[in-house]
Amino acid sequence: MLRILPALLALALFPADAHAWGLQTHLVLAHYALLTLPFADPELRAAAARFPRLVLAGACLPDLAMIGQGIGTPAFQRSHRWSMLRRIAAAPRDDRERALALGYGTHLLADVIAHNIFVPEHEARFIRVGLVAHAISEWAMDEHLRSRAPDSPRDVLGDERVLLTNFVARAFRCDVALAARSLSLLGRADGALRASHLPRLCRRIVAFYERKLEARFDSYMRRTTQALRSVEQALAGRFVDWESSDPEGESRKRGADRRPREHVARVVQSQHHT
Repeated sequence: MLRILPALLALALFPADAHAWGLQTHLVLAHYALLTLPFADPELRAAAARFPRLVLAGACLPDLAMIGQGIGTPAFQRSHRWSMLRRIAAAPRDDRERALALGYGTHLLADVIAHNIFVPEHEARFIRVGLVAHAISEWAMDEHLRSRAPDSPRDVLGDERVLLTNFVARAFRCDVALAARSLSLLGRADGALRASHLPRLCRRIVAFYERKLEARFDSYMRRTTQALRSVEQALAGRFVDWESSDPEGESRKRGADRRPREHVARVVQSQHHT
């Protein structure tokens, strides 16, 4: 029984309105950005070079929305909107905050591909129950990329805890206690998932339907890394919230304004639907 407790915890914290890439996948993508993107902004380039682990931590922060749902607070319900990124990136106080904003931006750009291509295609291909397909496809990709992950989400969220707590409290305009609790829960939930056999099992399920899983998953990653090239534009505030191409976008948006537990927007960029 004790061996399955981490899996049960991970499932319990996976909300009905889940997000699309797992945190381990987001770390891989943020690490890719650090290694390969030629940042034109010298301040951004310096921040990425000085504080790479804060970039990784920033890539985890949008998924505080899942914790917000789980504990019943609306504080993080707009975490996956471009407007939140604009707030975070508008006036960083130092290179640490600039690095966190960079990681945050990579998360939102990556989710453009995940929400509009990866998850819908897998929901259509192998299972008709949306949430189940969503979780299976997300965790299968996490397992596919496990060996490429530079660190664990739990570890990067555990570094600089005071800095992260104060950053989250300011960005989301919540009290410090809520920020600290939510960061701790996010790290523990992801740690529970990694301690379970769920990602490995999910990969096996997808492999049953996907004869060329490795090549197909790598293709999704190539498309996602291409999207990351727009991160400086995103940080400069050039993207706006655009939900009309998402069949659930408008209903989620209206629901989020009325009910704290019904989160919010998908991140959609119109160029991916032309």
